[in-house]
Amino acid sequence: MNEGWQPVRAGPSPEDAPPTAGRPQTLPERTAAEADARKARPGVGKRPIVDHNFMASRGQGDLQFVRATSADVALVVAVLDQAAAWLTAAGIKQWPDRFETEWVAPSVERGETWLVRIDGRTAGTMTLDWSDPLWSDRAGKAGYVHRMAVERWAAGIGRAILTWAADQACAHGGATLRLDCVAANRGLRAYYEAAGFQHRGDVEVGGAPGQRSDDGIRTLVSRYELPL
Repeated sequence: MNEGWQPVRAGPSPEDAPPTAGRPQTLPERTAAEADARKARPGVGKRPIVDHNFMASRGQGDLQFVRATSADVALVVAVLDQAAAWLTAAGIKQWPDRFETEWVAPSVERGETWLVRIDGRTAGTMTLDWSDPLWSDRAGKAGYVHRMAVERWAAGIGRAILTWAADQACAHGGATLRLDCVAANRGLRAYYEAAGFQHRGDVEVGGAPGQRSDDGIRTLVSRYELPL
């Protein structure tokens, strides 16, 4: 079995899904001990809520998270470019018009980038890493979500991806899941807030939207944090 393969069950609610032996544990399947341990931590109950019924109504099955390899870089870039084109067409200045391979390859080589699949078909991608200088003023171990993109045919799985990322951050000892977006993107900010993320201030970063650099351009971004 692929070491990076981890499914998220798009069916019953987490509370209704009992553990099943003989296959990898799905996201909702937690032991009583894990549940008790999580209750003792601050922020419990603020995790993103996956709309399983919506996913099922769209004919979407299990989400599979597969760690991207060097052979997948072109595919990751293609998914990001598709999302970037959609954002540009919608007049949303969140990402550059297209992504370069050299922006994506390092995180793939570090094992931080994932492909999200539904029934074997690539539905999206995301990068989850463990440090970000944008948050240097805030202490605590956290997971950081970057470059999350969903194919248009799979629209609606974003909450499930965030839930999976939060679970991974918790498994790595993180107390929070963090991300950022362009401050002017009101729709995306509202989306994150509805998913339980808390606004942690706006900061300027070097570079155009979605591309940090020292080229003299400055972009105001909003930071968001989800207690785990």
